Amino acid sequence: MLLVKGQIAVITTQVKGHREVNTFTMTAQTSILNGPHLHPDAVGATDNNNDFSNQSAIVPLYLPPGSTIDPGAVSFFNTILNPDPTLLSNVLLVPVTPTNTSDLPSGTTVTFISGASVATYTYNGTVFTLTSGLGIVLPTLNQSSS
Repeated sequence: MLLVKGQIAVITTQVKGHREVNTFTMTAQTSILNGPHLHPDAVGATDNNNDFSNQSAIVPLYLPPGSTIDPGAVSFFNTILNPDPTLLSNVLLVPVTPTNTSDLPSGTTVTFISGASVATYTYNGTVFTLTSGLGIVLPTLNQSSS
């Protein structure tokens, strides 16, 4: 399994009819590009690690300052690419904890959907934890996959 350095992989294994969850921090052997829809190699202000899609949630009009809101989810469609000629197998998709852990509020959720597979991760202010589903594993990711 190859992931971006520092990402946490939560692996569920079947042992004698019971599921066992194991968490590992992985060290990458290659880089996977992740970018906006159909542009995994997009470049932002300085490189391909700061490209982004700017979207916002719908907020009710005329709220007084300091009002608490609970906006709906915002969907982002990303594309991944393996730029390395090495075929990657069993690539687990997981959210990356921000460098500055206060950049996301505790309780933030990230949901990955690939075909019929759905995995939801919840941020606790320090790390993301798999809270629903079994994780999404891409069986193969070759140089031209996205």
